[in-house]
Amino acid sequence: MGATGLLVLASTSLFAADVRDDAARAEIKKFDGTWKLVSVESHGQTRMNPPDSWVIQDGYAKVYAHKSHLLSYIHKVDPGRKPKAIDQYTEFHDHKPTTKPVRGIYEIDGDTWKICYNMSAGAERPKQFTGAKDTNCALYILKREKR
Repeated sequence: MGATGLLVLASTSLFAADVRDDAARAEIKKFDGTWKLVSVESHGQTRMNPPDSWVIQDGYAKVYAHKSHLLSYIHKVDPGRKPKAIDQYTEFHDHKPTTKPVRGIYEIDGDTWKICYNMSAGAERPKQFTGAKDTNCALYILKREKR
């Protein structure tokens, strides 16, 4: 391949990365707002109406329980995957995010957000939305609070 071919290939790759980045930025804006955790299913057990709420702005989430700040998350998404992919980096009170993400899948439909994470950092992404007993996954259902 000649220099022109390499230049075209490199330009195309950079353009594709920019398009993916733009799609991810647009997708992450859909999460902005305050979300109430409606249910969590993990190890086959479901908790309904836990006291948590997530306040999200530009992919940065602050998690509260009973109005006390517990921890924060940094979300990175890939809306081009099927199902859509989300990586969550936990940030504790030292403000240093974890280096290995908790990998998940998500779907957002209006004011309902469904997320399923494999709860082991760095582990394989879930293939389906479940928090069944024989998985190491947790399924979260959140509803956006009206302003």
